Amino acid sequence: MTVVLCQHCGADLSHHPSYSVESPSSGQCYDCGLASADGGAWQPFFHPEEAIRYRLHDWSPGRRLALGLALHDVPFCWEPGPVIVVREEARSVIEAFLEESGTGNDGAGDGTDVGDEDQASDAVSLAMGDLFVCADQLLHAPWNSTVVRRMRELGLLVNASMPPFGVPLGVWRELATRTSAIVAASDERNHDSVEHTARELRLFLRDYV
Repeated sequence: MTVVLCQHCGADLSHHPSYSVESPSSGQCYDCGLASADGGAWQPFFHPEEAIRYRLHDWSPGRRLALGLALHDVPFCWEPGPVIVVREEARSVIEAFLEESGTGNDGAGDGTDVGDEDQASDAVSLAMGDLFVCADQLLHAPWNSTVVRRMRELGLLVNASMPPFGVPLGVWRELATRTSAIVAASDERNHDSVEHTARELRLFLRDYV
């Protein structure tokens, strides 16, 4: 059977009962909850001599998703394990993430549970600024599906994580609620509501970014 991995978190989609070879993009990843336009079948290609691998078999789906979000500007792919594969230029980003999350350089971890503080990764810390930028972009183009997709990913990350240091839990939960409202309005193709809720989110975030 062909192995198909979630392009967001590396979960093996082909082993899940809901996966369909005929319609691989019909559902969401059962680990991270994100959908993929191609069912996770497409991954960037790396020549063997340029590939750097990190074994993340004991990482939670949320942490794997957070790492993928931290790498959104650089190419990466997943191999079964899950193992994340990057090129040399991504080494500093991924190793900074591993250090921040309390994981060893081989990416394997020590098999122990990771506390809430350790899960406040670089991606989580940057989420508020990224959401502010997305909200500002939607003010000018509330129909922009690419920005909404990015906001959906960030909303899932916020909802699944604890707030960064100095951000009250209530503020963090309100951020998740406001982000979900924007995504829901976009799903309903209500551009006026997207623009309004995006403006409110930008005002809400102004004191934190």
